[in-house]
Amino acid sequence: MPMRGEATSMARYGGRHTCPPADRLIASADRLLSSTVDSSPAACRPISDSRSRTPPDAVPTLDAATRMNPCHGKLVLKNKRAILQFDDIPEDVVFLIIRLLSLTNAARVSMVSQKWLQSWRLYPNLEFTSKALGLNKRVHKQGRRAKFVRCVNTIIRHHAGTGINSFTLKRNLNNHNFPSSNVAAPEPTSIEHLKLCFMNLRPLPTFSGLRSLKTLDLALVCITTEDLESLLSYTPALQQLKLRQCPMLEYLKITDVLAKLVYIDIVPCLWLKILEIHAQNLVAINTYNICHLKIVLSEALVLKGAHIELVLSSDVIEYAFTDLAPLMPDLESLFLSGCTEMIISRRPPSNRFHCLKQLELKLQDISTKYDLLFLAKFVDAAPVLEAFVLHLEDIEEPFCYMEKEAELRSLEKHCPHKNLKLVKMTGFSAGRSSLELALYFVENSPALELLILDHRLDRSVWRSTFGGDLDAKCSKGYEHTISKYVSNAIPRRVRLSYS
Repeated sequence: MPMRGEATSMARYGGRHTCPPADRLIASADRLLSSTVDSSPAACRPISDSRSRTPPDAVPTLDAATRMNPCHGKLVLKNKRAILQFDDIPEDVVFLIIRLLSLTNAARVSMVSQKWLQSWRLYPNLEFTSKALGLNKRVHKQGRRAKFVRCVNTIIRHHAGTGINSFTLKRNLNNHNFPSSNVAAPEPTSIEHLKLCFMNLRPLPTFSGLRSLKTLDLALVCITTEDLESLLSYTPALQQLKLRQCPMLEYLKITDVLAKLVYIDIVPCLWLKILEIHAQNLVAINTYNICHLKIVLSEALVLKGAHIELVLSSDVIEYAFTDLAPLMPDLESLFLSGCTEMIISRRPPSNRFHCLKQLELKLQDISTKYDLLFLAKFVDAAPVLEAFVLHLEDIEEPFCYMEKEAELRSLEKHCPHKNLKLVKMTGFSAGRSSLELALYFVENSPALELLILDHRLDRSVWRSTFGGDLDAKCSKGYEHTISKYVSNAIPRRVRLSYS
């Protein structure tokens, strides 16, 4: 039987079974209600005020707030503050506190008082994971899975069903369908954030839609293209769509029903070949695909940011010119990662990024045989560029600095980058073509403020390839080459960093 009051609750949770949230809960409730508990003027007056305002002819009475001084025989009034009881906290404050706790702590707090026993039924953020439900890993997988499903079903059946903001279900359910007769689902009317992992997702014929849903996150979920498009058609308030390793998707069409959609994240769906988007307010897209992904955008769409990683694509630079430039003319921020053959035409490219301000390239498996100077032609296609970051993964010969005197090539000076302020190159080997590219930016960027030449690679890649510590392998010839060829050519307004 639940106990009442602070003393009884502490007795119940004393010793080795102390409930951690209880003390914090008392402090939070005390702060929230300090202005409402015992706020009468008599209780709030200091002792000095009560003495000065007492009429001289008044006859004091001995009550709970009056004490006799045994030495001088004087009556002294003392204030007695009311003791805060758990049951005195208003329900709206209780629910406010419950919202700030985790699901486990919310269940513990519900046992503090009889009045709070049902408070967890209005808990808004339901996150079902093995850790959150306290499932023992030593139990057999099949037993853990069955217990997980029982816990989920029990909580959902006893939940009030209203006020659910987020619902997360992360557990390998051995190809269970969700929702189904085996795995219960909450009422979809108020859910704003939905995250599902490791299951089959098939909307029921009676599915009425998720009208309040703002974020949909599916990871390792088996769902067909038809079912996903049907699900999305009933989510008009959706703002973010995240798909991670959904193996059954080959073609996906985002209709104009999703007028509030601003962000799409697809990482990686192996068989997805075509992504067609008609959401008018889409701002950014993030894709990581094994093979070439064809993106189709509506003409009215104004896309501002793109993060695209292609693993097995033949040439990511060519993909940027042929596919992205005409498709995303209003792009302001672009991140590209993949392989390239460094075959860039010497003539100016026909397709240009007229609004691009931030460009970040990550070129994989780059060898010293490639001519990095021709990347200048790619940067020339962005006339208003402000920041350029280049990551080179030269794992064949990380330090190929020039030991002998050599003449560096230079392109014709025409100052095309009037807005470029930052240039950063990581994996910088101080080889001939990399030095030429760095000097090109120095000579053709009158607004350049900072040039960063970083020779370091990812430490995990370094150790797996060469072994030992990265700093121990650094050669003094690298710094000597930078000082000789770059430092002397940089004007005073440009700050050089090559640590």
